[in-house]
Amino acid sequence: MKEQMSRRTALKWGLLGLETVTLGKAIQFLEGYRYDSTFKVEFDGNNERLSFNECAQLARRFDRLYDSLPESRPSMTKEDLVNWAVEVIPMFEYEGFVAPARWPKRDEVGFFAFASGGDHNHILGRSNCGSYAILNYRVANEHSSWFQDDDTITAFIHELAHVQQGPECAQSVQRVENTAQIMTLEVSSALVNQGNLEVLPSLISELRGMAISSAYAAALEDKDLGKYIHLRGQLSPGAISRAKFEKSTRRWSENPARLKDILNFYNVQPLLMTMNAIRFNNNQIQDLALPREQLYQSGSMLSYRPVKTYKLEDLAYFLKNAEAIVVDSKKDWPPLKK
Repeated sequence: MKEQMSRRTALKWGLLGLETVTLGKAIQFLEGYRYDSTFKVEFDGNNERLSFNECAQLARRFDRLYDSLPESRPSMTKEDLVNWAVEVIPMFEYEGFVAPARWPKRDEVGFFAFASGGDHNHILGRSNCGSYAILNYRVANEHSSWFQDDDTITAFIHELAHVQQGPECAQSVQRVENTAQIMTLEVSSALVNQGNLEVLPSLISELRGMAISSAYAAALEDKDLGKYIHLRGQLSPGAISRAKFEKSTRRWSENPARLKDILNFYNVQPLLMTMNAIRFNNNQIQDLALPREQLYQSGSMLSYRPVKTYKLEDLAYFLKNAEAIVVDSKKDWPPLKK
């Protein structure tokens, strides 16, 4: 016979449950767990590695934000890319990454149809760190599944970041790509914080993608792909999404080392670097693959000064206030051309 629990017993068990939760939180605190109000993530105390759980929390956060936005299809023409270059390039100087900003040739900003199957399917953009910044023609081809993809704007900002790096692109691919991705996040956040709503969906999509890809990398390192498949199924359900993932899995099973590099260079490492800079170094980051000196004006004199530290203040602000910014953005949606 099922006994009815007395009020006193219920209170006792309720308090015991509360004590258990409190004890669990205390143990996590002692083990280094910390909830961060900027990232909205509970970190496990290991600041040298992103755990699957940390990445999953961030992925779920930005997936919710992404799903709450109305659909966005950025216009993608040659003129659009030129105009984006004009809008973005001075921001690299304004945000303190370079001085002066570097410009590609106008007629070498545009789209390129990659002939090889590998490049056609895996290269979203490319730059020679000097004269050109291009995107894969698929994003401008209305018959392609890549047409007007959300990630297009941040992808182009990433390629323009390479132009700013110039001769520093001779450093390791890892450092070059880490740096370009960090610059992309900061400049994109700066544009959003100035009220450029066209960049907002692309920035959220980029952060979401970086978190999901970092969760993928962590699951592979843990040798537990099942938890990633479960996460991915929650965030991107459906047969078509599953088919895309299965096709990608078959492809990269032939070259797991290259997959690991892509996940690390473009996602895990820049995400970890920005997290540590914002959480522990007052939004400041060092050791980026950028020119060592910047042009500085003092009165009527121009001179070069060494620069070693860069600020991620706009990214930190956006991360802390993303929910409120998304809610407010809907008042003026779609973004108006004023």
